[in-house]
Amino acid sequence: MKKVIAILWYALMFLPFLSAQNYQTINRNRITYFSNASGKIKCVRIDSVKNEKDSVFYPFKNIRPLNYMCHTPFGPSWIGEKVII
Repeated sequence: MKKVIAILWYALMFLPFLSAQNYQTINRNRITYFSNASGKIKCVRIDSVKNEKDSVFYPFKNIRPLNYMCHTPFGPSWIGEKVII
């Protein structure tokens, strides 16, 4: 019993000093790059963020085709209009 209490005490004592990796795929303060199986690389850069119950990230707009003759500079990013985390 004393060993269990000692182990728990040491674990709780060193708990604030532990750290973990940030494996979040979309971040607000950096450009994130993705590659697919064919080697194409796409990137995501966040324009703005809303923090409510969830974090809502809004990627920059891209020039996207409307049809074969026309493009729009206000199209959504390849990842979508918004990313909810």
